[in-house]
Amino acid sequence: MRTSRIVLLVIGVIVLAVAAIWRPVVAPQLTKLPASLNIRYQFTGSYTGYVNQATGVRLAAPQNLPMSIDRQVKAVPAQSTSSELVVSDASTVAIGPGKTPQILQYVLNRSTAESVTSPYAYALVPGNVVDRTGSYSLGPPPGADTSRSYPMWVDEIGKTVPITYANATRTVHGVAVQEWQLNLAATPMAASFASAMHLPPTMSFAEFEARLKAQGTDLALGLKILSGSLTPAEKASLAALTAKPIPLQYFYAITIKLLVEPASGTIVDTLTAVRAYSVRPDLGPFAAGLTPMLAAHPSNLAAAPLADGSKKLTAAPAQPLYTLTFHQTAASVTETAGQAGHNANLLRIIEQWIPVGLGVIGLILAGLAFTGRWRREPPAAKPARPGPQKIGV
Repeated sequence: MRTSRIVLLVIGVIVLAVAAIWRPVVAPQLTKLPASLNIRYQFTGSYTGYVNQATGVRLAAPQNLPMSIDRQVKAVPAQSTSSELVVSDASTVAIGPGKTPQILQYVLNRSTAESVTSPYAYALVPGNVVDRTGSYSLGPPPGADTSRSYPMWVDEIGKTVPITYANATRTVHGVAVQEWQLNLAATPMAASFASAMHLPPTMSFAEFEARLKAQGTDLALGLKILSGSLTPAEKASLAALTAKPIPLQYFYAITIKLLVEPASGTIVDTLTAVRAYSVRPDLGPFAAGLTPMLAAHPSNLAAAPLADGSKKLTAAPAQPLYTLTFHQTAASVTETAGQAGHNANLLRIIEQWIPVGLGVIGLILAGLAFTGRWRREPPAAKPARPGPQKIGV
């Protein structure tokens, strides 16, 4: 009996120890980002174009076309390790009859969902390797703290933008979700991303003059009048300036609202998303070369108009190229809500119910060891002593 009590006590203590270390030690190993990650999102919306995509000439009126996006976020097990998960984020954007594929690839810490440095992390093309270290790419992390913001990586600008809790919760198909939002005003695009999008980096000076003339400004005539007052050296400098193409600077803006299942960090619904692209000629180099000539010949008829026009063009806002406005489809929300709910239940079992169950079992075993309420074997009967024998007469 004494041995049985000791065995029960030892087992109970071991089970209680496992329960104590389960959540901080065991659970994190079971709740890492899975190599089976595979989520599909579908969006619908509209494309609004402001320029002719073939010629770059501004349209008289914006062009509106229906748009859909099919996005798949999927792990790449072959390139992943026990501590890092490579995730492919592939989208197909359908605008009118045309379709454009786009692929981003992230490498994430499987425990924290933070990006890590890796040659497998890229934007649009494998050669455009991106270092997103310390940021998030799939949304706020699992178990996000709603009192703080998180750095979301935006590939278009090559920087992070804070994603914040919008102080709103709701239930979607039985799954409790939180609303998170991200807002970015027009910001210069990363040159590498613009290049990967095949956006032209420059326009010829002749094309620049032609576009200005279409807007009512005859730059070629102004420079011709100015040239009449220039020295030979200045004429050579002006010729060199006008021979150089005009750099183009692209801008990107985004507004997005998401519904996120907090335990798993799964995006259940994209309520609204607006992505806006714009462009502005970078006239800094041209203005820097022209300004000394204008200052040297203030009496020239074209000097004042050119100086004024140069200031206005340099300060002019970027011109819109196109805007994508979309939201997640109802069928897609139903599917992602089901996945998120399933994942949340698994996490709840691993992180809460298993350690609680182990704790209860351990306490029961230890309690039984101390109560000692076990059936005792009856004491062995003592053999009877023989009495005095009577001797017959």
